[in-house]
Amino acid sequence: MGNLSFDQAPAFSVPLRFFITACLFGVVTGGALVLLGPQVFLSRWMPGLLALTHLVGTGILLQVMVGACFQFVPVVTGANIAHPRLVANLVHPLLVVATLALVAAFIWQIPRLFLIAALAFVLALGGFVATMLLALARTPANSALSAAFKWPLLALGVTVALGTLLAGAMAEGQPLSHAITNVHLAWALGAWSMALLGSVATVVVPMFQITPPYPRWFERGYAPALFLVVAVGSSRTLDWSIAPTIAQVLGLALLALFAILTLVLQAKRRRKLSDTTFAYFRLSAVFMLAVTLIGWGLVGDWWGGARTELLLGLWMLLGVLLSAVSGMLYKIVPFLCWLHIQRRGPFAVAAPNMKEMIPERLARGQFVAHLLALALLTAALWMPSLTRTAGLAFALSSAWLGWNLVGALRVYRRAIDRMPASVAHSGP
Repeated sequence: MGNLSFDQAPAFSVPLRFFITACLFGVVTGGALVLLGPQVFLSRWMPGLLALTHLVGTGILLQVMVGACFQFVPVVTGANIAHPRLVANLVHPLLVVATLALVAAFIWQIPRLFLIAALAFVLALGGFVATMLLALARTPANSALSAAFKWPLLALGVTVALGTLLAGAMAEGQPLSHAITNVHLAWALGAWSMALLGSVATVVVPMFQITPPYPRWFERGYAPALFLVVAVGSSRTLDWSIAPTIAQVLGLALLALFAILTLVLQAKRRRKLSDTTFAYFRLSAVFMLAVTLIGWGLVGDWWGGARTELLLGLWMLLGVLLSAVSGMLYKIVPFLCWLHIQRRGPFAVAAPNMKEMIPERLARGQFVAHLLALALLTAALWMPSLTRTAGLAFALSSAWLGWNLVGALRVYRRAIDRMPASVAHSGP
């Protein structure tokens, strides 16, 4: 923690809005699954499933990751983000509009909405990526950590460009290109999401789970390696003569490496007590290994079929990524509550302990709800009659997560209310 620049942290409201919105989109995702019913799992190309995929990908995961970047880029690298509150005020509503427009476009097949969604995504994420990269470019210190964030941000830019290309084609009534969609997905899940998760994990796992640090070579090499592998893997679709199959195998191997390192570090933690964050990260690592095996099987034609592809996507989105970001939220939000109480005035009021922000029993209960939703969604691939039950379980898990985070905010507000007026109104 000594190398972290907490004085560079933005106002509490900057990342918080993204985190809370993600939980709301989780409830919407569960409700949409209930309304759409079992037919969504007939094929990965069903409009309803494409809508649900983007509800999870852009409504939940992207919201959390953008919020995390607003917090981690300045704190971890010391970068000075220009006008973070203003940028967040612009990016956040545009992301909400973009996601809702895209989901509606898929469900109701309204071409104009694809254009609205694409424009909103370009404005939101183009501005976000440019702001972050500019801040990192002006930060000479800690180049390894700066680079660890630059690569996923560049990948997000590629993801948006490919998504805009697809949205433009669909707005003109053209069929969805399966080949370009697969490339778009690889950049979104691999070079952006997993690379960013790895970069953030090198900070939060040792900090909050009291483990040894990740190896320096992993900190320096994981994100650029994923970027390179995804770029090479995209070549098959773009008709370039490189080795895409090898790239896919190596990309999955990088996921397995991340998982194994995380599990090894967790086993070496200095405090053997495990909490919900620990459980979520272990679950995410286990699903990384499962996704690696399934992916290798698909690449090698050892097994296949529509359900296997659906299972791979489900476990990647919810088993790996959602598990990891949920675990991080259980540490990040209470820590930010504590930090901003301290910044208002460390002697004005005794700051609540982080464990008081979200009681462990409530966090554990939500973790169990997440496991139940994940199990039901997996079973629904083979037993479609469980689809609506799985949707309800997912909505419950998301609402519970949101309730727990809001509970931490209530503790924060009570602490602020106990401060002298001159101190309580001086902070962000």
